[in-house]
Amino acid sequence: MGNQPTAFISKLWDMIHDPGTNDLIRWSDVHDDTVYVHDVAAFSEKVLPHYFAHSNWPSFVRQLNIYGFRRVKGDSSRGSESYQFAHEDFTRNGGQRLHLIKRKGQQQGSGGTTNTSAITNGNMELLDKLFDQLNALESECAAVVSETQTLHRIYAQQQQILSCMLDLLQELNTHPDLAEIQRRLQSALEKANLRVNPLVMGTAPPNTPLPLMQQLPSIAEAVRTAKETTDLPPLHDSTHDSFQQRE
Repeated sequence: MGNQPTAFISKLWDMIHDPGTNDLIRWSDVHDDTVYVHDVAAFSEKVLPHYFAHSNWPSFVRQLNIYGFRRVKGDSSRGSESYQFAHEDFTRNGGQRLHLIKRKGQQQGSGGTTNTSAITNGNMELLDKLFDQLNALESECAAVVSETQTLHRIYAQQQQILSCMLDLLQELNTHPDLAEIQRRLQSALEKANLRVNPLVMGTAPPNTPLPLMQQLPSIAEAVRTAKETTDLPPLHDSTHDSFQQRE
C-alpha cells in the first residue's frame, strides 16, 4: 500500500494519458511537470464525469490544492477558458513517483517517518470516495435548485394567464354592450314567436350574472335557423319544453 498512489492521483494520471481526452487535457509542450486544460467548461462536462461522480470544476481544483498542486500562469489571452497546474512529483515520465503525492499535512518528515497526523492510504482512498460523493451531491443539489426556480417561473406565468382569463370572463359577463346585443337578439326572437328563459337574454335584473357558457349554444342555433327561414321551428331544449307545457 505504501507505494500505491491515492485514488485521486491515479484517476488524474489515467485521465491525462487517455487518448480520447487529449483535446481537453494533456501535458504541457514546454514543462514536463505541467498539465494543460484546454477548455475548462468542456473538460468539466465531458471528462470529469467519466472519472469522478461529479462535473464540478471548483471541486476538482479544490482537490488539486489539497494534494499540493499549484496553478501555473498561462496565456492570459484565453482568459478563464484554459487552466494549467503542476506538481514536482507529477511529471510526464514520473509515474513511479505518484505515491509520493500526499494530502497536505501527510508529507514525509525529515527522518523518513510520516507525520503524527498522517492518514493511511486506505483511509485516504475512503476520503477520496467520500469527497467524490459530496461533489456529486453538490451537483445534484444545484440541478434541483435550478429546476425548482424554473417551475416557480412557470407557475407564476400560469397564474398570471389564469388571472387575465378570469378578468376577461367577468368583463364579458357584465359588459353593457353585451347586454345590448342580448336585448336586440331577444327582440328578434320575440318577433319570430320564440320564447326563451329570461335569464338567457338579459331580462333578469341588471346586475344578475348570466350563464353564458350554458346558454350560448341555444342562442347560436336560434340565430343560425333564423337566417334560413322566417318560419322558425320551436327550440328543442329543456328551457323551451318547460314553457310549452305551461301553455
